[in-house]
Amino acid sequence: MLKLKKINTGYSVVSLSKKCIVETVTVHRLVCSAFHGEPTAGMTVNHKDGDKLNNRADNLEWATPAENTQHALRNGFRTSPDQRGAKNPRAKLTSSQAREILENPDALNGVELARKFGVTATTISYLRRRKTWENL
Repeated sequence: MLKLKKINTGYSVVSLSKKCIVETVTVHRLVCSAFHGEPTAGMTVNHKDGDKLNNRADNLEWATPAENTQHALRNGFRTSPDQRGAKNPRAKLTSSQAREILENPDALNGVELARKFGVTATTISYLRRRKTWENL
């Protein structure tokens, strides 16, 4: 008997063990592999109806990451193709704050900037290294 768990990404997972080695795997990958064969390198599972918990074989297919994204955009499962900067729902800074930090790289160190803007030093570091806000 397998006990399904749901992880924070919204997918169902199960833990499988063999010779005391436990591996946690997503149900959709198990089902897709069983009914549609093993994927080629880099392939992901596409849920045709957009429901991460609908793991029926007829709802799953192998797709490239780009195909999966296009499917989500075409069917309204993803609302915005461009969620960089202020459009990102998890953004901690406004566009003007990010510009202020980037235009004055020597003004304050990361910890001081983090205090000033109420964010973490990691947020400042990512901004300065252009891991976030690449569009500015």
